[in-house]
Amino acid sequence: TANLLVEYYGYASEFTRAEVSVKIQKRFLLVIWNDVDIGYANNEWTATSYDLNGSFYKEFPISKSGYYRALITVKVYGRSGEVDTIEFTKEYDYR
Repeated sequence: TANLLVEYYGYASEFTRAEVSVKIQKRFLLVIWNDVDIGYANNEWTATSYDLNGSFYKEFPISKSGYYRALITVKVYGRSGEVDTIEFTKEYDYR
């Protein structure tokens, strides 16, 4: 099992909601990344929060040892319609 925690902080005068999407991939032959079946449509987990400051936590099924990465996108929506998008990758070697 792989555990993922993403925290965010909003401005009270602007914040309306936060969304996160996560894909888990496993490395194959050093340069190829394959999506891991995590039980969601398109192998992508998504969640939404309306809390001003909050976090998203999820456990993902990792059944075999290997080198994995999480592709994470966080979108924070403002009252004026603006969207701040943050994309990052977290890699980990499970043995």
